[in-house]
Amino acid sequence: MLRVVQAGDFSKHNSNTISYKSHLLDPFAQQCRTRWVFTREALLPKRRILELYANVIEMGRGIYGVEAALQHYFGVSARGLTREQSAMLAAVLPNPKGWDPTKPGRTLRWRQCRILQREWNAKFPEQLLR
Repeated sequence: MLRVVQAGDFSKHNSNTISYKSHLLDPFAQQCRTRWVFTREALLPKRRILELYANVIEMGRGIYGVEAALQHYFGVSARGLTREQSAMLAAVLPNPKGWDPTKPGRTLRWRQCRILQREWNAKFPEQLLR
């Protein structure tokens, strides 16, 4: 992301944090918002930000955090999680109150398959753990 900001090219690599309604902000406000994002990322490593997010994200009605969702939907802890369960939980994220990972429909199964394909193509887990 830093390379994108330094290059000034936000057209292809928009970060939701930066670009969300950014067209409504004047240039000074956009610059302040961008600096705030990078300051926050400088204070906390991305892995820690992701960890904090995973502990508070709403994963269903009254279910907060990934661990609670795993217990509720699959009856396992994070240590016993399979790649398929992980992908299903990620597939639910755009609409956690509307989709149930234990009763996936066609759309949810498609999203799960897409996530697994991308993971395979990118070798994502190995890169994340380094």
